[in-house]
Formats: sequence, C-alpha cells, structure tokens
Amino acid sequence: FNNRQRAHLNFVEFIASNVTLILIGGIFFPMASAYLGFGIATARLLYTIGYILGGSSQPLRMMGALGNDICFLGSIVFSVWSCLKLI
Repeated sequence: FNNRQRAHLNFVEFIASNVTLILIGGIFFPMASAYLGFGIATARLLYTIGYILGGSSQPLRMMGALGNDICFLGSIVFSVWSCLKLI
C-alpha cells in the first residue's frame, strides 16, 4: 500500500508542471508537445508500475524516471522557445 500511495503522490506532484509546460509549448509546437505529452504519460506509467512492483530499486521504475526526465526537459525547451517567440 505504501508504494502505491507514494507512486500516486509522486504523479500528483509532477502533473501540474508537466501539463503547464506542454500547454505553453503547444502554442507554437503542437505536434512536438503532443508527442512529449505521450512520452511523459508512458514514462509515468512505467514509473508507477515499477514502483508498485519493487519499490525504489526496480529497474522499470528507473527507466520510467529517465524517460520522464528527458520528456520533461523537452517540454521545458519548447515552452521557453514559445515564450521567447511570443516576446
């Protein structure tokens, strides 16, 4: 139960920033932001399954965390680029 609760709370902590960055980046880069959103959703699913099954040392969780971080970085780049284009 503790691993499931922690996986859920971790998802809740990151969803607001992910959705905000995807929406801002989607102003000028809609397809790229959609792909990054799909990548984040897939990576978060892997992260959650890995965390539920084996806790923090599960390799599936680490793959999900790495995928989430890469897609999150892409979302940051596209949102900053969109903001600069708006200026």
